[in-house]
Amino acid sequence: QTAAGGVLVLVEPSSEEGLAAIKQARELLYEVGGDEIEMIAPFPRVQPGAPYPSVRPSEAGLAGDKPWDRWLAHDGHQMMRADRKTQILQKASVCMIEQRIRESRARQLHQQPYRRGGERRFVRESFAYLVFARQPVPEDDGMWGELPFARVVTDPRKRRKHVLTDVVLPDGSLRAYTLTKSRMHPKDWRFVRKLQAGETVPLAFLQRPMY
Repeated sequence: QTAAGGVLVLVEPSSEEGLAAIKQARELLYEVGGDEIEMIAPFPRVQPGAPYPSVRPSEAGLAGDKPWDRWLAHDGHQMMRADRKTQILQKASVCMIEQRIRESRARQLHQQPYRRGGERRFVRESFAYLVFARQPVPEDDGMWGELPFARVVTDPRKRRKHVLTDVVLPDGSLRAYTLTKSRMHPKDWRFVRKLQAGETVPLAFLQRPMY
């Protein structure tokens, strides 16, 4: 059992079985825990109506509800925005993260008969995760209070002098932002260029929303 204020972390591989397990665990925790639990990652404090893992699917509003009308109605590109929304929601329905990491020594030894050289290679590993806390939880955890961050939900599209990224804000809204090299400090720009899906980005970096 998780004590009050304790944290429960669930991590599964991004296979069909792993994603199904994450979804079932989310539903079970909401059903059993009720108001005593709160999701704190990957999308903490998402408001009801936002179609993300922090809310129950019955509250997600995915069937053409009015909040999406405001999101889609922009510069007459409604169809393009609708297609983009579908792609993003498929990524964000469960927080499936893909990270580039150096392979373990065990993996290297297992693959050694099939390769040349003895170096440890970089590989991309996919996983899904949820982090729940049992009430009471701190009202201000620092990251999402005094130092607000947004969560990157898709791999950023990196261009020569700007980066396009889809993020979830602390209030649960989905936004696409353009991060421009000319408006950022060189160190901040290097940080932005290395962003991957699942990581956080300071709200101060987010400049010009695309929609």
